[in-house]
Amino acid sequence: MSIESESGIRAKKEMTSTAKYLNMAILIIILGVSAYIIGRIVNDIGVVLFTYHPTFMVLGYLILMSNAILIMADSSILTTNMSHQNRITAHWIIQLCALILFVIAQICIFTHKNNLGKSHFQTTHSIFGLITVSLTMLSAIGGVFTKYAMQLRNTVKPVVLKCFHSFAGILVYILAVITMILGFSQMWNEDKDAYIKPILIVLIVIIAFFILIKSFVLFISRFKDIIA
Repeated sequence: MSIESESGIRAKKEMTSTAKYLNMAILIIILGVSAYIIGRIVNDIGVVLFTYHPTFMVLGYLILMSNAILIMADSSILTTNMSHQNRITAHWIIQLCALILFVIAQICIFTHKNNLGKSHFQTTHSIFGLITVSLTMLSAIGGVFTKYAMQLRNTVKPVVLKCFHSFAGILVYILAVITMILGFSQMWNEDKDAYIKPILIVLIVIIAFFILIKSFVLFISRFKDIIA
């Protein structure tokens, strides 16, 4: 399938009423979970240098990246009236904003640990975080090549670039979800957290499933085009 034909087919898709309501519900859950995590952190430790690390990571991965993926999977009620090319533009702008937040978040936690004289990458959360952010950077570079796939078509087929970028996005999002869960599981160990943590984990898994299912279907479709 050529990049033009894929764009044309996807641009004609209409979201059903059920899909719109489901999308709205997921967005509300995303905002609710994000607000709880950020609010809990601020309530527990106040606004200090460390606060910006989980805050910007939640904003970047759970809110911005989730919506960026939905936009490219034609599953966002925020961009239902946009053309395919405009959705591509919205996707990379949102991802760029997320990437900036990730960099700032890493600088904050690195500086915070240096100030305390603590060693880096000593926990499962921090190791997963390093892998996730590193792969996010690589995925972003791949996104640049994918954006200019038509200009590079004499070197590599556009569908190959799009397929690899889709796979990278899926992998990064899964790792981000795992890292997020490890993060608040590591921080919160009060009696009430015995009930709150399982609820958060279930909600985040529901979000991830909804976010990734259409991306996975699209990836499979592109992969079949490569091997056809």
